Formats: sequence, C-alpha cells, structure tokens
Amino acid sequence: MTVPLDTGLTFGIGMTFGMAGDKEVKEAESATKTRAFRKGLLYNTVVATSFSALLYKIAPDWALMYYTDHEKVPKPVKVGMFSLYSLMYTLGFLSVRKLESKQEGLSRVVYAIFVVLINLYMLVSVKRLWRVGTTEEFQKGETVPIIKSPLGAVLGVGGAIVVPLIIKMTRDLSKQ
Repeated sequence: MTVPLDTGLTFGIGMTFGMAGDKEVKEAESATKTRAFRKGLLYNTVVATSFSALLYKIAPDWALMYYTDHEKVPKPVKVGMFSLYSLMYTLGFLSVRKLESKQEGLSRVVYAIFVVLINLYMLVSVKRLWRVGTTEEFQKGETVPIIKSPLGAVLGVGGAIVVPLIIKMTRDLSKQ
C-alpha cells in the first residue's frame, strides 16, 4: 500500500489486534507484553510493513502517492517512514485499552469512525491510488491504470493473502 495511507492503516491494525485480544489486554499489567500485542506486531512487521516495502520498491512514487518524487526523499527519511509502521501499530493497540478505560465500547465507536475516515481518504485519493507511474507522469496525467501495471498483480495476490491472514489471526485471539 501507500506510505501516507499506511500510517492510518497500521494504526487500525493495532486497534484490530487490541480489540481482538481485549480479554488478555484488560488483565495484563502491560498491554505490550501480551500475546495479542506480539502477534499483531509480528503481523504488522512481517506482513504489512514488508508488503508495503515491496510495493515501494516496485512503484516508489505511487507508494508516496505522488506527493513528492521518491528520489528527492533523503534515505534517513525513508527509514523513518517505515519506522512509523511499528509506531502507529503500537499507538493503535494501546489506544484500545485507553479508550475502554474511559467507557466500555468506546474503542469500537472510534474504530468505526476510523474506518469511515480511511475510506473517505481513499475516495478523495482515488486518482493517486488507482494510477501508477512516476510523480512526473502523474503531474502530466500520463500514469497507467493500476490493473495494467505489475503493481496490480502484486496487490491482487498480496491482498488475497494479507486480508484472510489478519482475519484468522484476530479470530484466534478473540476466541481465547
């Protein structure tokens, strides 16, 4: 996926694992020492971040949503961008416990609002998400539809793996 969108999505992944492991998290002295946190962090790192890094490698300007040319981004900033994935995951995970301590069910309300906002962001960014090329090509209107690019195939196969995997992992947590 794209780096600007992914910061929100990894926050959502954190919330997803936090809610799935809510029983364990409520009873734990430290939420970050729970199985739910570790499983989610593993998913976020191995699956989500690695998949995003692969997409960045294939189409770096698309991954930056054409907000800047990838060649203009200093290497330390690129490393920082991908460190945000773990940070945002952790913030999302911890937010569940904090919200639930304020009012039971509040995390689900915030999560629902979050899902709506992510979808709105995707809707207003549709040209940036569904067209692939360089930043220069994007500015000239010369990008190609994502389904006609190698990125489309990678996203299709990757999506078929990552989405069912998160569903399975969170269902396993919520059963305990």
